[in-house]
Amino acid sequence: AYEEYLHGVDGWREDTVTVDGTLVSSVYWEEPKAGSNVEVSIDLSIQMAGEDKMAEVIEDLKTPDANGKPKDGHDVEGGAFVAMDVKTGQILACGSYPTYDLSTFFDDYSVLSKDELKPLYNRALLATYPPGSTYKMSMVVAAMESKLIDAKTTIRDRGVFDKIKGWSVECLVWTNYGQTHGTINAAQALQMSCNYFFYDIGSRISLDAMDSTAKGLGLGERTGVELPEYIGHRANEESKAALHVGDDKQWYTGDSILAAIGQSENRFTPMQLCVYTAALANQGTRYKATFMNRVVSSDYRELLDENKPEILGHMNISNETYATYCQGMYMVTSTLDGTAY
Repeated sequence: AYEEYLHGVDGWREDTVTVDGTLVSSVYWEEPKAGSNVEVSIDLSIQMAGEDKMAEVIEDLKTPDANGKPKDGHDVEGGAFVAMDVKTGQILACGSYPTYDLSTFFDDYSVLSKDELKPLYNRALLATYPPGSTYKMSMVVAAMESKLIDAKTTIRDRGVFDKIKGWSVECLVWTNYGQTHGTINAAQALQMSCNYFFYDIGSRISLDAMDSTAKGLGLGERTGVELPEYIGHRANEESKAALHVGDDKQWYTGDSILAAIGQSENRFTPMQLCVYTAALANQGTRYKATFMNRVVSSDYRELLDENKPEILGHMNISNETYATYCQGMYMVTSTLDGTAY
């Protein structure tokens, strides 16, 4: 990505030697110029911690439990992580697993290229996944900013959402335990990741409000990162029509209901999800993702370029909406009922 800075300029030198190889004279017709130094934004300590922990978690998932039974997620093949400075868009860590040893890359290439788990595949930028419940913050923003709900609005989780004639879906806590989350508001719905709450919103919200909010927060959009990235796609009428060749391409309320919990046609990269989360933290301001910190001359005496935070977009998010999803996300990890407690 930064070859123009790193490459330098070739020089020409004429050497005169005797028959036995003794150097008589050496003249530069054109002096070579060393390339500049590009300093990336990666924080080595965060990068190492991320790579170590991701490998640990994935290998642990593959290992049967104490009773010899496969764990939930035992079929995991790989993963990715991205950490970003939300106020600059600078990427502090970015990893993909499984990975490889760069020092023996050329010796190992034949084996690596045939590995079914694809260690050469950069999952952080090139793999698109259904975002699942990470999409629910976007739904809170869409519902509150379109005045469909407010912070005090409550919905009663009945376990099975069957308001669409001839079609129903279940809340995960009902599927797994035969229980419900009771009567909850938006922050609590995020805290407990209540599918029923978002099924209800998805059945009533306009597709335009849902889609434009996700787009404004960076989902299904380019992050601006310097390396090749896949864009993925949001769940909407266009993506359904393009992906379901020969199938029923009409958009139904059921499509909106599934999209509301991050399923349907939603497919995003981990890098996009990081930019999206940073935009949520910034109350709607979305920065360009970048690996660049600064560029300096080969002798480190001159600053040639440096990262200047670039805003790619801004959504107007009210203080009430901002406080609601921030509270919900905080409770995910800080309260006993939080899904990541």
